[in-house]
Order: sequence, then C-alpha cells, then structure tokens
Amino acid sequence: MLKENEQDLSDAIFQDLHKSNFEFYWTELQEVYQEIQDCLDDLHTFVEEEWKPTDWINHLNWSSSRVRHDPYGLVLLMAPWNYPAKLLLQPLAGAIACGNCVFVKGPDLSSVQNTAKLMATLLAKYLDSDCIKIALGDVEIGAELLKYKYDMYYYCGGPGGAKFVAKAAAEYLSPTVFELGGQTPCVIDETCAGNMTHVAKRICWGAFTNSGQTCVPTTRQQPFDQYVQLLPAFLFCQSYRYR
Repeated sequence: MLKENEQDLSDAIFQDLHKSNFEFYWTELQEVYQEIQDCLDDLHTFVEEEWKPTDWINHLNWSSSRVRHDPYGLVLLMAPWNYPAKLLLQPLAGAIACGNCVFVKGPDLSSVQNTAKLMATLLAKYLDSDCIKIALGDVEIGAELLKYKYDMYYYCGGPGGAKFVAKAAAEYLSPTVFELGGQTPCVIDETCAGNMTHVAKRICWGAFTNSGQTCVPTTRQQPFDQYVQLLPAFLFCQSYRYR
C-alpha cells in the first residue's frame, strides 16, 4: 500500500500542509516502515504464551500458570491532523499485528482534506474492509463514534479531547492509549558559552520542524542571565534559514 502510493501521499500532504517530500519521508513515512518491520520481527512475542511461576496450591493440583495474549477486539483509533500519515498508520499497524479489528476516525477534513480522503481510499483498497473501517469528518464525527462501545481506545491530540475519550472508555472499563502534547523547556547554561549559534540552530530545528505542529516543540527558552540579551538575536538570524 505505502510503496505503491508514496508519491501520492507526499503530494496530498504537500497540498494540505506544504510539507516537502524530504520532511514527509523522514518525519512520517520512514517511521511507519520501521513500525511495520518491528511488528513483523516481534510478531511471535505478541502471540506466544508466557509461562509464569505458580504457587504451591496449584502445584499440588498439578496446575501451571501462564499468560495468554489475546486481541482486545475492536479498537477505536482517533488520528490527529499534524502527522496525518504517521499517527494513523503506526498505531494501525500495531493493532492489526495484535489481531484486532480497527475503526479509524481519520484526521480532520478541515485541516488535511486531501490526505484524509486518500488514506480512506487506500485503506478500503488494500485492507480487509470487514476488519478495518474508517470514518472521515471533524469533531462531530468523533463525538458520534464515542457513543459506541470499543474494547480499546487510542487517541492522539490535546488534553481536552482526551478527557472526552477517557469518559467514554470509562463507561465500559475499556483501556486507553493517549499520545498528548507536552512542554519542552530549553535551559541554556554556562556550558553553551561561545556556541550560541549551535544553540539557536537546535531551538529553531525544534520550533520549525513540521511547522512547529509537533508534540514536543521547544516552547520556552530559559537562558541564564548573561545570555538573555544574546539569544533573541541568534534565534532571529537562524530563523531566516527556514524561510
């Protein structure tokens, strides 16, 4: 699916987010390929039973203890818009490898219309439509999907949306997997003396990668007193490299 449609995916993401082909490959596609390979390499660990020590009462009954890994069942996967390929296909690969059926809520059409529609087309074409379904839409579609029971919930987005997902999952005591945004402060101390250009390059790389729409960009810089006046000038100079 991916190998045959790499360029189509790249073109769709460029239309939606103006992400270059290079950035698309290294921030999205290569990580999906790695996830799929990891699933193939470790598939036996997903299905093998684990034998565990047992207590003396079970020994007297000629019994043994083991952990059997069964699929959860039906997984709801709610994908975000900022990495519309990676954060849909990575968890989807793992869910399929573990034997689950998946209902995918695609990225918001208001943000990545071309990519979302292409992903829906590809999933319908290449995957078993009895096990993998996808719904496209915005917040209203997500709210409608949360009215139904799922055996596991996967959500990537902000804390506000996660609260609605957690509330829906709690009604059925279903497990959840959340990938939420965070804060990444940058502390600049005396060891950076004489190397402020390098510091500025790193801060700008984090700030401008994926146009800053990533889970952990450098959101706050905390320079020591002697660098307070220097840092803005270095950041301003480096920012021109990303225009």
